[in-house]
Amino acid sequence: MRNEIAAMLCGVLVFTGCTHGEPPQPKAATMKGNKVHPAKATTMASAQQAEAGGWELVPSANYTATQTPGEMTITARGEAPTGGYEVKLQPSKLKIYPPQYLLQWKKPDGPAFQAIWPFEVNATFKADEPVAAVAVTDGAGKHEVKVDKALD
Repeated sequence: MRNEIAAMLCGVLVFTGCTHGEPPQPKAATMKGNKVHPAKATTMASAQQAEAGGWELVPSANYTATQTPGEMTITARGEAPTGGYEVKLQPSKLKIYPPQYLLQWKKPDGPAFQAIWPFEVNATFKADEPVAAVAVTDGAGKHEVKVDKALD
């Protein structure tokens, strides 16, 4: 009798799956200017690229882009749920100009400071010609970030 009950319990766990501890997937997003609020699903290709090596798309952030003679700088600012998150603007694998970026983060491996933690990351690329906008993908989708021209 014990073996039958154990087999049934194992079957139920295998059939329903074990999702304990997994956060719910974000649902909808709204965008005001360059700020995006809560995230929604991304394209399959972006999500797969982001998840390689434990990296995930950041749910949302604020973006700016500035062009100086010969160089473009993209900046992402946001908040991580705890300290210890590694955050980066990763160039997309698409070979286009201007390059597109993915905003990604990686959870800390060990103990972390338990407080909302601000982040700011930058990415630069060579830009001799004027660029009107750059694309950044995060958990809320793809965003066209208008470029400000610096007076240098």
